[in-house]
Amino acid sequence: MRKKVKFLASIGLSSILLASMPSNVFAEDFVLYEENGIHVETKGLTDSPSTGTIGLYIENNSNLNLGIAPYAYAINGIMAGGDQYGINSSDVAPGKKANSTLELIDTWENKDFFKDYQMDEVDSFDVLLWAYDNTKSFKAFDSGQIHADVTGTTVVSSPVFDSAQNLYNQNGISVDFISSEGNSFTFCITNTTGQYFAYDVTSETYNDFTMSDSYEIFNQYLLDGCKTLVTLTPTDDFLTANGISDVSNVDFALTIRPLAEYDNEYTTDLISYQK
Repeated sequence: MRKKVKFLASIGLSSILLASMPSNVFAEDFVLYEENGIHVETKGLTDSPSTGTIGLYIENNSNLNLGIAPYAYAINGIMAGGDQYGINSSDVAPGKKANSTLELIDTWENKDFFKDYQMDEVDSFDVLLWAYDNTKSFKAFDSGQIHADVTGTTVVSSPVFDSAQNLYNQNGISVDFISSEGNSFTFCITNTTGQYFAYDVTSETYNDFTMSDSYEIFNQYLLDGCKTLVTLTPTDDFLTANGISDVSNVDFALTIRPLAEYDNEYTTDLISYQK
């Protein structure tokens, strides 16, 4: 379940419920979270297509020494990143403030979110925040999934998905084939289960030969109402060992953990694509 949030209008900094504003008001920044003594708001959200960044302003009014991390986030219903390794975590001492930045351009991996998905504005923003107790090196609490409607449109379609071919659609999880290049295959996973989940890709099979689980796509988060792209590529050693030069069919499964809880983990049936 997603929480709706407040926004800060461009004409002032007073917090106003989004639903109470006329449809032509253009929101610039949002109060994402205001519980457990923590205040988090965006900075420059609607400017992010040109800046390639989203700022987070954090106030810690609790008595805990916390690290606040954007654990998973999506723009326009498409997963844009996450911080499972603490790279963007901001330490905030009790009674103090901090600024953090979400980078949407990764020059090292040659990724640019808005260019890659051919988008030029932010219509919606989803985020899951984690708070770590730095004195115990342990998670203190999380925000749950937070959803911000920026222009009133929850999900914006991208041309990337125009030729999607559906392969699987069960229990709120949909998988589509998007494209292939050489022996690499790109798929889209869509989550409409009503809650976020963590997932692994397992049982990767190419031309009916199963590759040992590489765990390259392991414990990835997919927020509710959002989609993500995954690219599967067999290793050169695997192809050589099995005498495969051209992959013609791919099978795989998804191991799903609703709310990232192992107690409710399950694995889908095999999902198959054939050229």
